[in-house]
Amino acid sequence: MCSSDLERGLPTVDEVTIPAKGLTATALAEQLDLPLDLIEGVFCNRTVYPMRHLIAPGDRVAADAMSNLIIHALNVLLLFAFLRISTGKTIASFFVALFFLRSIP
Repeated sequence: MCSSDLERGLPTVDEVTIPAKGLTATALAEQLDLPLDLIEGVFCNRTVYPMRHLIAPGDRVAADAMSNLIIHALNVLLLFAFLRISTGKTIASFFVALFFLRSIP
């Protein structure tokens, strides 16, 4: 969750009852009073889906978002190190890695 959610006193983990027929990610976000204009997709069972994705009972929603962010950041650092070592160009390697850092969802 973003820092504004923490500032609003929202829990970082929440259990929600999903109807047997399922619930769209948009409906779930509305139920949790999350700002829809700031949400582009949903992590469901370790995969990113659009907000129209149907969430079924037992699905894990956004549970691994932080680990995905950490893995992506580590990949960016490894890319920088690889480019720096292989080319010897620190500034160019930095900007290429920065480009990939901006691709974090």
